Amino acid sequence: ISEIRPSSISTRGGRTLTVTGAFPSSDSIACLFDDVSVPAQQSADDLKCTAPPLKGDRVCLRVAVNGIDPDTTCSSLIVRPPAQILSISPSTIVSLASTTLELRIARAPRSSLVECRVGALTVAASYINDESVTCRLPSLRSGSYDVLLNIDGETSQPSELVVFDLLPVKVIPGRGPSIGGSLLQIETN
Repeated sequence: ISEIRPSSISTRGGRTLTVTGAFPSSDSIACLFDDVSVPAQQSADDLKCTAPPLKGDRVCLRVAVNGIDPDTTCSSLIVRPPAQILSISPSTIVSLASTTLELRIARAPRSSLVECRVGALTVAASYINDESVTCRLPSLRSGSYDVLLNIDGETSQPSELVVFDLLPVKVIPGRGPSIGGSLLQIETN
C-alpha cells in the first residue's frame, strides 16, 4: 500500500476508500481493517473498499489476495468521530461584512481535509486544534443559513447561522465625559 484516500474515516464506517499500491490481479481481493475483511473492487491503478463500522483511534489496513494476507506490514488509518458541529461562535453575524466563524467540532485529526459549507457557499477551514476550526466567510445577505462541516468528504448535520441587517443607529448625545454617568438615547430608523 502506497497511499490511502481519505486519510481518516469516521467510526460509523460506510465510506469508500481508494487504496493505491502494487497489488496482483485477482478475482478475490479484500481490504482487512484490523481483522475485519471487506471485498475490494480492483482497477488497473487502485482498489476501492468500503470501511465497516470501526472502534478506536487507528486501524491497521492490509490487503488480502485469494484469502491470504501476503504483506505482514500494515498502513495505519485514522479513525475519528463522525463529522459534527458542536457549536458556532458567533452564531449571529451582521450582513454585508466578512466574518470569521469558529466551529467547535468533534475531534478531527489535522491530516483531514476540512471545509465549511454555508448555504451554497463552500470555504476552506483552518485548524485551531483537533477540536476547533475557523471559517472565513465573505459578506452574506440577511437570513438564516445552514452551516455544514465537511471532513474528508463526510458531511455533518446542519447547524444554523443567522445573518441580520445592521440598521442605522443614532446615539444622542454623540459624545460625553469619559467618566460615564451620561444618559444616552438610542434611535433606530
